[in-house]
Amino acid sequence: MVKDITVAKVLIARKILSEKQVKAALEQKKTSGKSLVKIFIEENLIEEDLALTLYADALEIPYANLKYFPMNSKVVEDLPESLARRFRAIPIGLAKGNYLIAMSDPEDVLAIDEIERKLKANIRPVLVKEVDLVETIDSVFRKTSEISSLVGQVGEGLDTEGLSGFEDELSVDTNAPIIQLLNSLFDDALASGVSDIHIEPAKDNFKIRQRIDGVLHEQVMKDKSVLSAMISRIKLMAKLNISEKRLPQDGSFAVNTSKSKFAMRVSTLPVKYGESVVMRILRQDGGLTELSKIHMPINIRKTILKNIHQPNGVVLVTGPTGSGKSTLLYAMLNELNSPETKIITAEDPIEYTMPGLNQVHVQSKIGLTFASVLRSMLRQDPDIIMVGEIRDLETAEISLQAAMTGHLVFSTVHTNDSVSTPERLLDLGVQPFLVTSSIRIVVAQRLVRKNCDICAEEYVPDKNEKVWLDNIFKNYGIPEKFYQGKGCSSCNKTGYKGRLPVIELLELTEDRLDYLRRNELSEFKQSVLDDPNFKTLGMAALEHARDKLTSLKEVVKLVGGIE
Repeated sequence: MVKDITVAKVLIARKILSEKQVKAALEQKKTSGKSLVKIFIEENLIEEDLALTLYADALEIPYANLKYFPMNSKVVEDLPESLARRFRAIPIGLAKGNYLIAMSDPEDVLAIDEIERKLKANIRPVLVKEVDLVETIDSVFRKTSEISSLVGQVGEGLDTEGLSGFEDELSVDTNAPIIQLLNSLFDDALASGVSDIHIEPAKDNFKIRQRIDGVLHEQVMKDKSVLSAMISRIKLMAKLNISEKRLPQDGSFAVNTSKSKFAMRVSTLPVKYGESVVMRILRQDGGLTELSKIHMPINIRKTILKNIHQPNGVVLVTGPTGSGKSTLLYAMLNELNSPETKIITAEDPIEYTMPGLNQVHVQSKIGLTFASVLRSMLRQDPDIIMVGEIRDLETAEISLQAAMTGHLVFSTVHTNDSVSTPERLLDLGVQPFLVTSSIRIVVAQRLVRKNCDICAEEYVPDKNEKVWLDNIFKNYGIPEKFYQGKGCSSCNKTGYKGRLPVIELLELTEDRLDYLRRNELSEFKQSVLDDPNFKTLGMAALEHARDKLTSLKEVVKLVGGIE
């Protein structure tokens, strides 16, 4: 209480809050039991960083931003996970023989006594944001050991339990071991930023592999008897045929937890030792990104905005699976979505639900193809059309003709880069006049892993890497030093945390269109590459490395994939 009053007096003295606002917060404190600082933050009376800084000053302890604090990886797990979660506390370093403990409530005397007793050392509390603390605890204490333990429990109970007790929908409250196992698997995946979960059978065991920032991380499970129960449970949730193990199947299911709302896209495939299952996580509450929040150069953002606000034309996004094409397309549609505009999409599958859009799930098995949906779309009086992918001549021609008749069309094409996209359409059999009359811009995209903010350090390329850089970029502003993460608890020892888009943008100007009209593809490509304002994917990746955002290894990997 004394500390709360100290903070309140400082805020009044600095004229950040009025006495009336402080008195109202004090009254709320009496009924809610919350601290004044928490009330100030929740009521948006002051910024959280300022409130916590003043609170820490009143307590005479440091305040730290955990996202950028250089945590000591040797001590973060000294406090058991159960106590870390119970007291909202985690060791982050050592100072003069004392543990630095990040806490969201440093006035919890009982917690401090219990932590000191467990660590057998004095501690010094460090005030941090609660949301950052929870994320850090989730990152440090991943549920891999819990998953392994649950696999053992399921294996022990299979003889008597079998596959009984499985419901048609996922229940987060049931105590059945198989459901607890999958819930732990999903919770771990969400906390760790996993995009795909792979369950793969081997001869004597099975593997659970999770893709984080584009890279698979493996966990081997010795008890293979659990695998059949896991796959059966997943099939039930996805409304698939449990008894069919000879043919591939596809399905999906939705999950609501206290932390998140997401969908799982499920694919099964018969392989040598059983069935392989891959589940892609589609975050329904975090998939829609504003175009302004996607990391890209200002000139590219301006060019994209200029072209998507035109009344007609085709905007194409290209790149391999998992390169962020859908995120960029949804961001563009989000920019244009309004009550005055009718937008219809044809998707396979619908990855994110966007209010205000008419979204159609393409199902080729029943004849609902991209081409057939497109024809029906045009009779629905749309302003904007999004076609999930141009795969064949019919879809390509209808899409381009729709742009010529006054519609704005968005779609994706699978090509290596933006410059190859017009050639790809011509190879499909599209007439050159359709290509030149319709396409406005082509955006090629890849994703590279982002250097960990906490453990990134300087790196000087060796002789071979310098030769490679000179050959590929021909002295295109090559930096002398790069940065890469050495690995810490914050990034799970990988050196990377998160991913960044690498964007190449091709705008079809009149002189370039002339080459396409004459089917002079080599001249077209050369005119683009000779443009000093055009940056290839490799150049864009190198600029990220120059800005210390990614490593040289990621640039090499990206360029190698393109070349």
